[in-house]
Amino acid sequence: MKKSYLTAVLLCLLALTVNAQKLLPPKIDKMTGDTTLKTSEERIFTSLSWTGGETDILYTYAAKYKGSKFLVFHINVTNGKRSSVFAVSKGSKAFLKIANGSIIELTAGTSEISESQVFSGTFGANTRGDAYPIFELTKELEEKFKGVSVVMVRIETTNGNMDFEIKEKKATIISKEIELI
Repeated sequence: MKKSYLTAVLLCLLALTVNAQKLLPPKIDKMTGDTTLKTSEERIFTSLSWTGGETDILYTYAAKYKGSKFLVFHINVTNGKRSSVFAVSKGSKAFLKIANGSIIELTAGTSEISESQVFSGTFGANTRGDAYPIFELTKELEEKFKGVSVVMVRIETTNGNMDFEIKEKKATIISKEIELI
């Protein structure tokens, strides 16, 4: 009896810790009939302060629309070392360092200004900014991402570069997302 409870608890913990990129159900535009494919949004970087008030989080997902593929970053900054008000301008670069030391360069196709929020917290007011820069993936870029591990992401913003070091267990998420779409 105890073994079955222990096994059940271990399986539940395993399910909570496994990163599983998945393709979400397609969305069909009711007006045009266009189909959008998208993967689940996955957290690839988290930086927390000792007080818990400062966080930098980077999520990613891949999407396909009208035959074009995109990589989207969700940058979330709360009371961070960086300002929560920032923008990623059209033409800004993202540099993804691969485990072998090479760099994949992406160019933002849209301008994204962080959606800034102020909310109350334990130690006073908190600020939070979210932005979703979109990077189009050419066939050449798709090929570069096949089976690679991304160990660092640098995104150019109006407040300077934002660097995100990716842990080994999260390093293959981007390549798997692109492969799914």
